[in-house]
Parts: sequence; structure tokens; C-alpha cells
Amino acid sequence: MSLLPKFFRRSKNPSHPAMSRRLEQSIEGAGYWVKRMPREAVHLVQRFRLYNVAAAAISLFTGLLAWPLIAQTSQFTAQVVLSTLSGLAALTIAVPHAVGLSDRTEETIKLCGTYGRIYGELLQAKQRLTAGAADHSTHAADLIRQYEDVTGRKDALALPGREGSPGRRELR
Repeated sequence: MSLLPKFFRRSKNPSHPAMSRRLEQSIEGAGYWVKRMPREAVHLVQRFRLYNVAAAAISLFTGLLAWPLIAQTSQFTAQVVLSTLSGLAALTIAVPHAVGLSDRTEETIKLCGTYGRIYGELLQAKQRLTAGAADHSTHAADLIRQYEDVTGRKDALALPGREGSPGRRELR
């Protein structure tokens, strides 16, 4: 599933076959995550919003239940029930922050743009190397390191992914 034609896949400079292979693997992995990362970000945002909606529903239920509960039960029972529901609403809001969901969501959104940028730069580096510009091999090596750093940040998020997907393969 490479987006590059076959004539872009091999370097015209035979001294850079390892660089070309690593660059191709990086391009393939970045291309995969350019498409996949926005879906992951949307999924995390939806989970985050679900917690907020649940907290709002619990708060609404507590508000609607307050006056009838106070009027029809003992003061102690009303205090316990309302305090429990209010505490549950507060916990529901705090859960995404406590388990790191909000941080993971923010990082995933940032990685969407980062993968897009690095993917474009990797494609440009591949074109330059294919054209035989030997002075671009250092720049390509820097881009590969950047890609590996970005992939490390992505791996730290523990996002679900297919085994053997281009973004999970070890670069050699």
C-alpha cells in the first residue's frame, strides 16, 4: 500500500540502499498513521464527551430529584441521596482526567498534525534522494529520527493497532 510509484522506491545512488529502505519504511508507517490518527483522536474525543454527558445527566437527575426527595423523605435520607448523586457527578467529570484520557486526547490531536508534517517531509526527502542528491542523506536521516521520535510518542499512548501494521514495524 505504498503511495509512491515503483520508480521512486529505489535510490539511483547505490551507496544508500539502507537509507532508502529505512526511508521507505518510515514513509509507509507515517502514511498509515496520517490516515489512522484522526480516527483515534475522534474516538478519544467521543469517549471524553461521553463522560461529560454522563456527568450532566447525573447532575440534572440530582437537581430534578432534590425538591421531591426533600419534601417526601427525612432530611437525613435526602442529604445522603443528594450528596451521593452529586459526588457521583463530580467523579464522572474527574475520571477522564484521573485516568489520563484528557492528556491522551490532546496528544493524539497534536500527533495528527505532526504525522502529516513528517509524512510530507519524508516524501520530499525520498524524491531528493531518488534524484541522486547525496547531500540530502543527512537530512533524510534526521527526518527518520524525527519519525521514530513521533512514533515513540504515539506508542506511549498505547493506541490500539493492527499487529504488523506499517506504523508498528521496527525500522532496520
